[in-house]
Amino acid sequence: MKNSKEAEINLKVSIHGYKRGKERIGLPKRAILKQFKLAIEKGVHQGETTGKLRKYLDALSLHEEQAHKVSAWNNHLFVYTIQKVEQVDTAVLITVLPLPPYIARLIHYKKKGERQ
Repeated sequence: MKNSKEAEINLKVSIHGYKRGKERIGLPKRAILKQFKLAIEKGVHQGETTGKLRKYLDALSLHEEQAHKVSAWNNHLFVYTIQKVEQVDTAVLITVLPLPPYIARLIHYKKKGERQ
């Protein structure tokens, strides 16, 4: 389910994002960009969560001075920010983090509940 705002977002990956993606996921540059796209389209976003999962994602997003957005996809957390580039919103991947096992279970149960 896409709205018009999501269709206007371009995707970019920072140099740090490429390095961490290669180190933590073990994928080449193009594959990291594809995984980032899937994380934004199909992943679990911070605003969709509650309880312990929400607290964990909020703590990650507010770790730096500027708040970041966090999406969970494929047992990894994609931390990114939205920037305006020439009047178009651009999502820039900052880093990729492994998903702790207890958080992965919470996400698994959340997704399973949505399917029913």
